[in-house]
Amino acid sequence: CKSYCEHLLKLSHYFNKPLDLITDDELNIFFKDPAIRKLSRASQKIQINSIWFLFKNILHRPLNLDIALPKAKPRAPTYLSRDDIRRLIESCTDMRLKTLIVVCYGCGLRIGELLRIKVQDIDGQRKTILIEHGKGDKSRYVVVSDSVLNQLRCYWKMYHPTGWMFYSRLLMDKPMSASTFRKPLRKHAQACGL
Repeated sequence: CKSYCEHLLKLSHYFNKPLDLITDDELNIFFKDPAIRKLSRASQKIQINSIWFLFKNILHRPLNLDIALPKAKPRAPTYLSRDDIRRLIESCTDMRLKTLIVVCYGCGLRIGELLRIKVQDIDGQRKTILIEHGKGDKSRYVVVSDSVLNQLRCYWKMYHPTGWMFYSRLLMDKPMSASTFRKPLRKHAQACGL
């Protein structure tokens, strides 16, 4: 609230007139000002959101902006070491969570790909898993190590999945949701000091 008010006050001072008299064209000019363009992406987004909130919820007026935000700067991801992964897996006592971690890490899968594995997609003889509708809606096979296959077998003996390998606890005919994996993973990682 404080941040929005500060940005709207700056906008009012910039045009030296009340906010309800500022037009869409003037706002587009404002966002092309070099002083505004050099602000960080986050600062520009807060300004846009404060204006959008004002127009939608207070002035009850449509807003048509023609703004190109600067591209977000990509940050290099942080990777866990092999020792960290080993500690994460070995200290896990929940069979379901442990299997999810082992398969995700061992096969290099995205969470969405992991959770959409069907029992029939796993070929123990060829040591592969078919990943359907991966990134770019493409399908591919991933190689599965013996240790990952052994973990999958232990999991299968305990849970006996028939359709989805990692099914929802409420509905066996639906895959597990990403948050059902992420939340316990985050909690377990914190317990491991990661």
